[in-house]
Amino acid sequence: MAKNLKQQLISDEEKNAQEAELIAAALEILNTRSSFRLLGLEQKEVDYLRRSDLTLRSALYILFHAGKLKL
Repeated sequence: MAKNLKQQLISDEEKNAQEAELIAAALEILNTRSSFRLLGLEQKEVDYLRRSDLTLRSALYILFHAGKLKL
């Protein structure tokens, strides 16, 4: 039982680390000068994304539209 709990905690930590990497990559894209053109958004939409706390969902959206993720 304790072994399963330990494995669950490790997998949760790995998942959180992967999410953090994706969000960091999305923030890097948002901080480029022409990110609104790259993403096909208006400048005010990019400014909003920069100010808000990014979720995994919004990070995946940014990475996909920037051509960094493929389905």
